[in-house]
Amino acid sequence: LLVFTIFKGHIGMGGQRWVDLGFFRIQPSELAKLFFPAYATYYFYTEKDTLSFTFRQFLPVLGVLLISFLLIRKQPDLGTALVLLFTGLIMLWFAGIKRHFFIYSGIILLITAPISWHLLKEYQQKRVLVFLGQGDSKKERYQIEQSQIAIGSGGILGKGLLKGTQNKLQFLPESRTDFIFSVIAEETGFAGAIFIIVLFAILFFQLLWITLSIKSPFVQ
Repeated sequence: LLVFTIFKGHIGMGGQRWVDLGFFRIQPSELAKLFFPAYATYYFYTEKDTLSFTFRQFLPVLGVLLISFLLIRKQPDLGTALVLLFTGLIMLWFAGIKRHFFIYSGIILLITAPISWHLLKEYQQKRVLVFLGQGDSKKERYQIEQSQIAIGSGGILGKGLLKGTQNKLQFLPESRTDFIFSVIAEETGFAGAIFIIVLFAILFFQLLWITLSIKSPFVQ
């Protein structure tokens, strides 16, 4: 699906990331987030009897992870590619890959950082700079500035459902996707924002508790 998206994917918002099925579109990179962990888990389960934690045994999983990262990066969707890469590496860490792999990878990453920076597209470089606190508030920092205004203007209890001015007057870009939390904070205020954060915290700790209670990493 990722390969198909590169050649025949639907183009929109500067990227070729979707597959158009006529009545709706799917984003294969999002499916990769679900299917890669399933693949890696199944692979380690099938190899559990002969798993000696040598680097060679991890190559199939590393290969799929790297190919998926490059295909998603090609779309281009660097954010999703990095999410998949880092979650995959965390899985490999817990699966028992040698620490030397991460040490050598970190050294290589530091050495090649200047080259990697120039390989990024201009808008991707600007996103990194914005994350570091730089950028023009009327250009590349516009979205984050407006989201902060929306969150701050919500006050304690918010402006009321469907009454957020930053959202309704279209000052806030991508209000239904990337900045949906800003909309919630503006309409329901600090109380609503904290409630959402608490719900996510409960979900996180429930998942953590389930993970810690698993006695075998190869449980069926």
